[in-house]
Amino acid sequence: MSVGQTSGRNTTNSAPAQNANRPRVHWWRRMDYNSFERKISQFGIESARVGNKYIITSNNIRLEVSPIDFSGIVVADFDAMNEKISRWRQAKVNDDLLAYGATTGSLLDQSNAQGYMGSEQHTVWAMGASARTGCFIPPEFFFENEGFGGTAGNGPNVLPLGNTGEPMSTIAMAHDSDWMIGRLFSMGPLARLNTVTPHMQYQIQRMGSAGLFDGFQTNELFARDNRFPLISDPRTQQEREINARITSLLDAAGAQDTYYRENGIWLRQGRWGWNVKYTRAHAAFDLQVRWRSWLQIIGVSGTVYDFAPEYLWDGNESATRGKNDVRTHNDARAPGFPE
Repeated sequence: MSVGQTSGRNTTNSAPAQNANRPRVHWWRRMDYNSFERKISQFGIESARVGNKYIITSNNIRLEVSPIDFSGIVVADFDAMNEKISRWRQAKVNDDLLAYGATTGSLLDQSNAQGYMGSEQHTVWAMGASARTGCFIPPEFFFENEGFGGTAGNGPNVLPLGNTGEPMSTIAMAHDSDWMIGRLFSMGPLARLNTVTPHMQYQIQRMGSAGLFDGFQTNELFARDNRFPLISDPRTQQEREINARITSLLDAAGAQDTYYRENGIWLRQGRWGWNVKYTRAHAAFDLQVRWRSWLQIIGVSGTVYDFAPEYLWDGNESATRGKNDVRTHNDARAPGFPE
């Protein structure tokens, strides 16, 4: 598909002027509607609602996602909507400070410095997260509240095999969206994330394993990182209670047949309505040559020299050609959008 062939909508004009008597809805702070539209054009992003799923394509990525009903999450009153957005944004800042000792904004700066924020994969990830909400939450909100969305790891600490075009990023394209949606909105497969209030860094980092590993497996991973003593010997009764709730959360979200991951490093295609594919130009190869020792540590055997066919896309998708239903539905469903 050609760059700039993004939709039947007019993406060259400025966002419609808002009634001066109505307050703005603050879906974004750092960017604006037209900046994101230019990203869409730059990466040839198109999208279509087909049955009970959205298909999103860019020059190098094809993503399918089944939407969740978010109609009860947003409100028509702009002031009330802004109050909700402020609470969501502050909750994300609080989590980032606890997990990384950094604000959401400073993490965005790190992502930008590393060249990931605003990349094709980051932009498609944000579009997919919006589609997951049925387009009631626009991609701009996700884009500027999770600078490493679509990469596998712990925020800025991206794992081997978890960067752009690498196998574990196929998991992250789905899991990062559902983790954020569960944590902020109490929606989706990981909705229980919102029921736990962690007080310590290792606790919220354990919560990151929801949907990927159960409690025992997560503890084993932490043991390799010298954090297991904190889990096995908590210092206070409150800490023990929170740890127990996190373990219960991980076990509930970690049944083997419901994991987002398959064979350790790939997205389980179709799980929870997600499907992710990359073109050969985008997919990273010679992975085992670079990461053999790390693969042995996490227990992945066999060869991962190449992407299996179910993770490769030839770059053609007739369903999305000339359309951008995600943006059309953002316009219709997200209160006050575009400004």
